[in-house]
Amino acid sequence: MRPFLLRMAMIFTFSGIAGVAHAAMLDHQQDGILREAVKIGQKIGVGLKLAGVVFQESSFGLQPNSPGHFGVGSVGYLAWMTVINRHPWLKPYFKQQNWASALINDPGISLWVAGYYLHYCRQHAADWQQALLMYRYGCPQDKGMYPTRVNRRIAQIHHLLKVSDPQ
Repeated sequence: MRPFLLRMAMIFTFSGIAGVAHAAMLDHQQDGILREAVKIGQKIGVGLKLAGVVFQESSFGLQPNSPGHFGVGSVGYLAWMTVINRHPWLKPYFKQQNWASALINDPGISLWVAGYYLHYCRQHAADWQQALLMYRYGCPQDKGMYPTRVNRRIAQIHHLLKVSDPQ
């Protein structure tokens, strides 16, 4: 537990009033997950929202599971079923193992599932705020700070990408 807390303290070291995480604190695996989340989010049509969700849910893979939710996007069973039924090309990735294990063991597939579910939420919600509430809580009418937290993560992502890709 202590190494996790130390690592989290490094990741969330803030500078200035804006509170932007230092890019140098992401390890190689986290940086790869960030970049893949950005790429998949752009392909699916959810932009940086997917990366913001993945940052909020798992700190880009530091905590790939929570009770009942798995992978870098913290996907639950009903969300997984929704995506698998709408995007059958993903089914072969889950043939030889439990769905949760597949999401934990393969961050790329987890990103696709999370991205497609986020896209589904956006299609069934009035706006991004409701879509994020639906992603997190299951209902767009729920209340909570989740959309605000994801938007803060997106601001941090802009900084992370700018610092790690000097021009």
